[in-house]
Amino acid sequence: MFYPGTADPGGATVLTIGPGEVREGIDFPLQFVATSRVEGTIVDVDGRPVTAAILNLLAKRIIPLLTPMGGNTSRTDNAGKFSFAGVLPGDYTLVARAQSGPPAPLSRAGGAPTRPLLWAQQDLSVSGSDVTGLGLRLQPGLSVSGRVTFEGTTAPPSDLTKIRVSLGPVQNGGTSVLVGDPQMNADGTFTFQGATPGRYRVSASVQQALIAAPGAPAATNGPTWSVKSVVSNGIDTLDSALEITTADVSGIVITFTDRPTELSGRLLDAAGRPAPEYSVVAFSSDRTFWTLGSRRLRTARPDSEGKFQMLGLPPGEYCLVALTDLDQADLADPAFLEQLAAASIKITLAEGEKKKQDLKLSGGSPD
Repeated sequence: MFYPGTADPGGATVLTIGPGEVREGIDFPLQFVATSRVEGTIVDVDGRPVTAAILNLLAKRIIPLLTPMGGNTSRTDNAGKFSFAGVLPGDYTLVARAQSGPPAPLSRAGGAPTRPLLWAQQDLSVSGSDVTGLGLRLQPGLSVSGRVTFEGTTAPPSDLTKIRVSLGPVQNGGTSVLVGDPQMNADGTFTFQGATPGRYRVSASVQQALIAAPGAPAATNGPTWSVKSVVSNGIDTLDSALEITTADVSGIVITFTDRPTELSGRLLDAAGRPAPEYSVVAFSSDRTFWTLGSRRLRTARPDSEGKFQMLGLPPGEYCLVALTDLDQADLADPAFLEQLAAASIKITLAEGEKKKQDLKLSGGSPD
């Protein structure tokens, strides 16, 4: 049971306890809750029972640290039947996955051959009575396709098949899955096969060819390209996520630039000495970007001379602060960022700008 007396984690009350605080009277009753059995059958695209399909029963109301990320898990038997026991009342998404058909060709990375992914999902509500007779028909995985483009002062790479593009789930335990390498074509177009509905992150990189004389340090051939944006339906998914529903996704544009921003400087204490024991934090002044894993939040540890550097922050206005005893988990808390913003220095980065901004500590905070 969760306080103040519910079996639903989504209905739990959050308690805030301050340093040294004693909180009394946190009383709540235990209750008998009727659990349910959820069962049914999985068939393939031709209506045949599927053996060894993996199913997850995912609660729609997820409370971090309270709700298991993977949900309840089941596997179909030889007759394609599955069953979940002891399911608490609530709203769920039932997700089924299986592989079918002959192995696919080896990936470019030389990984083991995989078979095409099949999937199905269904929303359901559980209220204390058994849910039986469910029937899910698997369907082929979805395709995700797009192209890469380059913005810069130098020529794009000559071999676009060397570009690495990946498609991974934003959150483990959700309805999205890790998708294998895409088919990468010479004209810069790519296609992933086997995605399922869910929230994804698209990432990409250009492999730099290394050229070096015998005994000399290795050097990169050409400019260093970094991802500027990944746009789908007019939305830059680098700042949110790629939402895949039940239809194929096309028209994604990945833009590389050879002019990434650069923020650098020195962190000095009140006496003008380097302060390497601090961490420098830069985060967007726009609160809509205060999200877990945001690319608009960066940290750097100064070296022994107090020098720090941050590469590739998107253009925009940033709050710049210096902290001791930095806990990365705190940076995911908007309330903590609000406190930092009030004591920060505001800076603006333009497209491709290389900005130097020194920080000097005064009374425990930077000037």
